[in-house]
Amino acid sequence: MSNTTLSAARLNANRRNALNSTGPVTEAGKARVRLNAWKHGFRAESDAIAPDEAHAVATRRAEWASAFPTNPDDGYQSWLVEQLTLASVRIDRCQEHQNHQARYEADRAASVWDLDRAADAAQLGARLSRDPDRVVSSLCRSSAGLDWLLSRWQSLADCLETAGTWDDAQRRLCLDLMQIPDEFRSSDFTMLSHLPLDELRDLVREQIDGLESLRDSASRLDLANRSLAEIGLPTSEGSELSRLRRYETSLWRRFRSLEASYKASHPPAPALDDAETDADEIDDLLTFARMTSAEPDPEPEPSRPPGPRPERAPSQAVTTAEARRAPSPIVAAEPPILMNRKARRAEKARRKARLA
Repeated sequence: MSNTTLSAARLNANRRNALNSTGPVTEAGKARVRLNAWKHGFRAESDAIAPDEAHAVATRRAEWASAFPTNPDDGYQSWLVEQLTLASVRIDRCQEHQNHQARYEADRAASVWDLDRAADAAQLGARLSRDPDRVVSSLCRSSAGLDWLLSRWQSLADCLETAGTWDDAQRRLCLDLMQIPDEFRSSDFTMLSHLPLDELRDLVREQIDGLESLRDSASRLDLANRSLAEIGLPTSEGSELSRLRRYETSLWRRFRSLEASYKASHPPAPALDDAETDADEIDDLLTFARMTSAEPDPEPEPSRPPGPRPERAPSQAVTTAEARRAPSPIVAAEPPILMNRKARRAEKARRKARLA
């Protein structure tokens, strides 16, 4: 009985506490809470709009009213246009952020390039014990990373000169720098414990010589990357400028998808079916075929009334015979006139009026 009473009391207390921690209940409060984790909005696909975006979205919607008309009764079409406008505003903001970020990275490349690369190498080297294979491979791609590796090997060489051997932590560091997998760590660790001093020195010297040979080529690549950074181009996939460009690509993909959906929901008006249009096209084809024929149709001779042929004067007969023997001049036939549709329709109307 007491347990039941205690459970009911606790349940009521929890309900009372929940009334004080339910969060905002008004629409304005909910809108503010939605922006708590909002940074730039380039990756979000929700309709949460920051205060600095609201005015730009309203202005853009008014400018595009004629290009994207909507039916007031069609809520889906109105939503598409709103999302389309929001995506276009965010594309502009993303491009503006890219311009500022490019100028910022160019200024840092011109002033503190070496310091930034050394800081990146130190941050990457801190993960050496967790993933030695990937960390060492990444450090070998830059001059600052190679310098970080060389400093560790040089420290191991100094320990050999002062103490004549390594402790367990230094042996583990040596195995990490050599990218030895975990499956072979136990045997290699034991081997390092029993190697003489001269062999340990040779091992360190071999590693240092290999890294120094890589440093010359890495220095040339590092100089090329610095030149690109000084003109505002991204030099790595993990840079802020590269992320902004990926955000812009994602926003453009969303914009084109919304635009295609709007066009699908707003098809153009179908053309009117006009029977006379088809007839006019057939007339055009027939007229063109008559114009391109090889020979024109011969004109029929005029009919002569029955009865005896009238006699002609001798001079006239001779003249006619000579005219027949003489070559007749070639007279070019006039091409038929190709009337347009308006003229043909007017001609049809005149024929109908005469028949009537």
